[in-house]
Amino acid sequence: MGYQVGNTCYANRAEAENAYFSQVVPVILADGQLSQIGFDGKNWVYQGKEIHAYLPECSIEKNFKDGALIGFFVMSIFIGLWAVNLIIKMIQKVW
Repeated sequence: MGYQVGNTCYANRAEAENAYFSQVVPVILADGQLSQIGFDGKNWVYQGKEIHAYLPECSIEKNFKDGALIGFFVMSIFIGLWAVNLIIKMIQKVW
């Protein structure tokens, strides 16, 4: 089981958290201080506390199978349209 960030399914939590927290933009507070999330080499830290993201679980294999199924249906539609077009052209030649 992997973890999803955006449209990407990562194999483990560490990769998913790296992708998720690296997208967080630093903020300048009202007193002029910079507030940002940092990486200490092992964990993500904010204001001295270790943080973790609550990310939805996903399956790389299931995502691949779903994509292949959608691709099969789209390809079937194109083949069907091509066949209909070919039949129409053959009928027009006969007439």
